[in-house]
Formats: sequence, C-alpha cells, structure tokens
Amino acid sequence: MRPNTFLICCCITLAACGSTKDFSRGKETHFSTATDNIDTRPNSNEAGKINIQLGQAYLSQGKLDMAMDKLKKGVELSPRNPDGHTVIAVLYEQLGNAEMASKHYQEARKLAPESGLTANNLGRFLCSQGQYDRADGLFASALMDPFYRSPETALLNRGGCAMSAGKLDVASESLRLALERNPNMPDALYQSATLAMLRKDPMRARAFMERYLGTATVSPQALVFAIEIEQSLDDKRAVARYRERLIQEFPESAEAESLNRTMDSR
Repeated sequence: MRPNTFLICCCITLAACGSTKDFSRGKETHFSTATDNIDTRPNSNEAGKINIQLGQAYLSQGKLDMAMDKLKKGVELSPRNPDGHTVIAVLYEQLGNAEMASKHYQEARKLAPESGLTANNLGRFLCSQGQYDRADGLFASALMDPFYRSPETALLNRGGCAMSAGKLDVASESLRLALERNPNMPDALYQSATLAMLRKDPMRARAFMERYLGTATVSPQALVFAIEIEQSLDDKRAVARYRERLIQEFPESAEAESLNRTMDSR
C-alpha cells in the first residue's frame, strides 16, 4: 500500500551525451560524445564509463535488455568502477535475480568502502532480503561519510528497515532526523504516518498524512491509506472526502473499483 520506501541512490538521470554520476562520491564526469561505436575506443576505462552511462539511460527508459547489454560491457571494460556495479545491481534486482544483485552491490561497496552511497545501497538491498542487523550497520556507516550528499536518504532507509524489524524506537528517531534535514521529504512523511498507525496513534498519523498529501504526487494507495486513518478516527466526513477524491481522480484504479464494489454491496 505504501510507496517505495527504500530509495535506490543510483541517480538514473542521464542523457546519452550528458554526464554520469560517480556513486562513490557524487562527482560528475563529463563526456563530449557517446555513440554505439564506443567499444572501439582505445581507452577501455573511458569506454566502460560511457557504456555505464548508456546503460543507466536505457534502464531509466525501461529498456532492460539494452541496459543489460551496455552495463555488462561497462563492467567488463571498467571493472573497478563502483558506478557500473551499482547500476547493474539495480537492474538485476529489478529482474528478481537477488544473487547477482547482491554480488554487484557488494563489489561496489568493496571498491568504494568509505562511500555513503555504496553503504546505503547495499544496506537497502540487505534489508529487502531480511538482513536487518547488517543493513543497519551499513546505514550507520553511510551517515559517517562527510561527503555523502543525501544523509536523509540513509536515515529514511534506516527508519523503514527498523520498522520492518519491529524496532519502532529506532525507526522513530531515524525518521525524525530525516524530516529534520528535509521537512517535506514525502517518503519520510508517509513512513512516519505508517509508524504512527503501528503505534496506534491515528491523530499523529493524520498529521503526517496531511503533510504528505500536500507535498507529494497523490496516488490511489495514498488515498486508501488516508481513508484507513480517518476511519480509525471515526471521521465520516473526512472518509467521504477521500473516497470522493479516489473515485474522481483515479476512476480506473483497482482501489477505486474495489471501493465501488464495497459501496455497491451495502
């Protein structure tokens, strides 16, 4: 029901002739050209970087076969580039190949052991595999990197992972710190609402959910969650308001259809 709460910091925002992010420190390396003939370039490391760049672009477009082809070439040509291992790990994870995803996330971490980005990425993956304690240690390592540009992401992931592990106090503190750094961080607001409901505090959940709906792109799932919060508060007007939004804004959604069936059966 909730949106993707574990963020993959792989910066897939590239154009074919733009720049590629260095996942180890967030630097940028600029390229003047990038063509399909890059494998014939004499500098294999530069060719590897460009293949990785193209693979990222294809992945962001959902062209998974083409992304895999370029990323495999990129990793082969530039095996010590943590970016390539990170992005191909993301792709393997999307394809459901946890073994290969783990291999490449760990290789990226080995190549950039002081990087907050590689620590956060591996931690997020391990948490998705139920390895909560190992993941928490990696989130802590990510937060120790003074060059890590988005510590709120590691805090968010740590909070979500702690919630999954049943460590609600750790989750609460991590999400609080994430929102302290970025008060309008949508996923942190949503997770905070989720945590409040787990703690049977629907009034607090409502406050976070209202902030979330004011800052994020609304989804059918979010509106259903808002309905559940208001139902727990027995606020019939608010329930009706969110139901109306769900039906009007997302009439073709599975959530709206389910709501209509429920109302018709009464």
